[in-house]
Amino acid sequence: GRGRVSPGADMPDLALAMGDLLIVEPREHASTGELVLATVQERAFLGRWWTKHGTRKLLDSACEVIADTPELLVIGAVTLIARDEGV
Repeated sequence: GRGRVSPGADMPDLALAMGDLLIVEPREHASTGELVLATVQERAFLGRWWTKHGTRKLLDSACEVIADTPELLVIGAVTLIARDEGV
């Protein structure tokens, strides 16, 4: 799958910029620390996956919780971030 970074994305450690192209491998599971695309109901979020003892969380680059709910589902892992430098 593919997706573009939209306003509101805040992951400075990744240096994401508006318009960046994210290549996402569709899957339902992720390892702790992986950059994932996850959903809660109809909303999608980009963040670091964290799981321990059955608890699932999505974290931003400062390790602040973006989402922490049993409804949190991984829909894919980011495998590549591409930027059009206007070449």
